[in-house]
Amino acid sequence: MNKRILLVLFLISGFAFSQTTVTLEDQCNCEVLSGTAVTVPGTNTPTGADLGDLYVNTTTGTIFFWDGNSWELSSTNGMDGNGIASTVDNGDGTFTFTYTDGSTFTTSNLTGPQGPVGANGATGPQGPIGLTGATGPQGPAGADGADGVDGATGPQGPIGLTGATGPQGPAGADGADGATGPQGPIGLT
Repeated sequence: MNKRILLVLFLISGFAFSQTTVTLEDQCNCEVLSGTAVTVPGTNTPTGADLGDLYVNTTTGTIFFWDGNSWELSSTNGMDGNGIASTVDNGDGTFTFTYTDGSTFTTSNLTGPQGPVGANGATGPQGPIGLTGATGPQGPAGADGADGVDGATGPQGPIGLTGATGPQGPAGADGADGATGPQGPIGLT
């Protein structure tokens, strides 16, 4: 279990510093030679190496170091370890590692705390004028306004044409009897 935690921490630190390039020469303060000349321990060519310099056989990948007299193996071949076959980002701040032996390990949530709110960005440029919208419905009628002042009397209009004679009206009521008139002359016999 401790090896797995150590492996997870190693991978996380690898992610955090993945932009940094460090060469083997930077780490060991030595010169790193490569080629195919050194194939077995005890070889004394190439010469001119300083104590602690490294030699990588480019065919086999074997690493040798210069002990001051000859090139010696940097380590002996040990047992193969348990490697990582795959990793899965679970989308919730955890990662699941599947090892080459089929076992798995899921990390705790590695999400950090929420950072502070950033400053507002600059105001963008004015956008284009939008399209004219549809005409809205008719609004309600407004209240009647106050009566205006009476205007001046206009001029007399022309006399109109005489109209047609209307129908005979009904007979009127009899009038009152008149006073007796004077006597008339004597008639002829």
